[in-house]
Amino acid sequence: MGSMLLVPALPCAMDDIMSSHLDSFLAILFADISQSTKLYEKYGNAQALKIVSGTLGLLKKQVDRHYGAVIKTIGDEIMCSFVDPDRAVVAACAMQEAVRGHPKLSAMNISVRIGVHVGEVIFQGNDLFGDAVNVASRAVDLAGAEQIITTGATIGLMSEDLGLKNRSIGLIKVKGKRSTMEFFEIVWRDDPMDMTLIATDTFNISNVPGGTLKLTFKGKTVELNAKKPMAYMGRGEQNDLQVVRPFVSKRHASLELNEGKFVLTDHSVNGIHINMGERKNVFLHKDSIVLTDHGVMSLGRGFDKSDAQVVHFSIT
Repeated sequence: MGSMLLVPALPCAMDDIMSSHLDSFLAILFADISQSTKLYEKYGNAQALKIVSGTLGLLKKQVDRHYGAVIKTIGDEIMCSFVDPDRAVVAACAMQEAVRGHPKLSAMNISVRIGVHVGEVIFQGNDLFGDAVNVASRAVDLAGAEQIITTGATIGLMSEDLGLKNRSIGLIKVKGKRSTMEFFEIVWRDDPMDMTLIATDTFNISNVPGGTLKLTFKGKTVELNAKKPMAYMGRGEQNDLQVVRPFVSKRHASLELNEGKFVLTDHSVNGIHINMGERKNVFLHKDSIVLTDHGVMSLGRGFDKSDAQVVHFSIT
């Protein structure tokens, strides 16, 4: 897809803008490596550092290719700027494709998550500050592995000629803003298997304070709340809660905080079996359900099967 979305070079280079020392209206992009701490645990410090550096280097090449500027590197994350949203979003798609198409990185299940927002920024030395930076940072926090998250403002300024699809992930609170903002996922993949997530009903996420959903599996706990309104479960390492079994899909299910309710959506081949209060052995397949109180769920297998992997959940 990246080769189809090249944007022509602009006569005004990023270096000219950076050297002008003026406030500007730019597209800000954050990209970071998903769950990079696992790399250090798995491969050791030296090898993990090489993997992180190599991945960031691959991302920086796409920034250069699409006439952007790398502002800084923060651990496993890069911050970039572009003169318009088209270039930022096309570069984001190219980054995802580059990582996914790299044989070694793909074999190690390396993935990145990206956030983009367009707005006013302030230059201080070689760094950028301002509302656009803060919102773009929030966008990358909302993104899951292999996702590109942006804002309604960015979507509104993008050229229709790009032909990129998007889906709303809802209205979400951003620190420092009185009102919520609508965020969107950019659909960059052509693989039909990856479209399962897009095909399900979309819920408006409202960052209602209070209320936490806890998911526990084999000693690991994942929490959903106003600060983290989305999470994923599945076989792939990129998921927030990983359940490694052959009958579990790579991206098996998603959970979203929707108007104060926790919504579980199945995207898998084999579905989810749920026991929740008086509701026993509910089978969820390509559909959504509101979780209440506490209970258990089994991904891809019935509770009566000896190899069922039970995930416990509770809402407080």
